[in-house]
Amino acid sequence: MENGMKTILCPNRWCYFDYQQQEIEDKPSNQHLFITLRKAYNWSLESMIEPETLAKGGDGLLGLQACVWGEHIPDVAKLELQTYPREAAIAETSWSAIANRDWNNFKTRMPKELRRMGFAGVNFSDAFNNVIVNMDLESDYPRSVELEMDNLRAVIRYTTDGSEPDAGSAIAPSSIRVEKGETIKARGFLCDGTAVGETMTRTF
Repeated sequence: MENGMKTILCPNRWCYFDYQQQEIEDKPSNQHLFITLRKAYNWSLESMIEPETLAKGGDGLLGLQACVWGEHIPDVAKLELQTYPREAAIAETSWSAIANRDWNNFKTRMPKELRRMGFAGVNFSDAFNNVIVNMDLESDYPRSVELEMDNLRAVIRYTTDGSEPDAGSAIAPSSIRVEKGETIKARGFLCDGTAVGETMTRTF
């Protein structure tokens, strides 16, 4: 852009959809990062390009794209699993003015979008319904851990005794103190007790 060249952005930390949609213990050989739906949605030009460069070459910015490198993707089913529903996030952020982007509004609409994908036979990732673990990997134990999920209609229930969480398990607080070697299992549940997503199991 500084040299007047036309540019399409595809920064790997936001737009490489061959990266997993959630953290996994057994990472494939090419996976050292994971990009959640939230991260695919919450990007900004300011985080990618210096303001001076953007101001100088703004007319040369053609847009944003996501890519899926295929050397570890054997078939169409895996391709769809890596792509969807993050393509909805990249499409909305690419075509919307910054002032019109709203992550909370987007994830409120996502259950309907996932139903549409299901009706169309798309093999989309269900990571939207899975529990995400947030923590400072450099902190000492006991460590503060936050559990969250993108599906606003679900509450997170968890256990620390090795049992599977169910609709009667404790609701996860905003922060949990864990000891080294402790195991947490957590899953999202709707108000009627229906489980969503998969059980997250993490041994710290």
